[in-house]
Amino acid sequence: MKVKFNGIITTEELRQLLYQAVAEVEDLDIRQMRGCSLYFTPVDDNGKSYKPHKGGQTINKIDVDRFYTSAADELDL
Repeated sequence: MKVKFNGIITTEELRQLLYQAVAEVEDLDIRQMRGCSLYFTPVDDNGKSYKPHKGGQTINKIDVDRFYTSAADELDL
């Protein structure tokens, strides 16, 4: 299943669009999924693409594991 956002958007707008997309997925009675990929092209204020850096390294991929669950959550405490 594909979800697509068009045009130049801010990170704040992306957050809201993701929320809306998840709501639409839930409306389709989808409750679980295996993996999810998000691709985007960072752009500056003029719409020109650039590659983000952190610690002098170019960042091309961010891996986000499942959210943290505590032992209490896992034991239903």
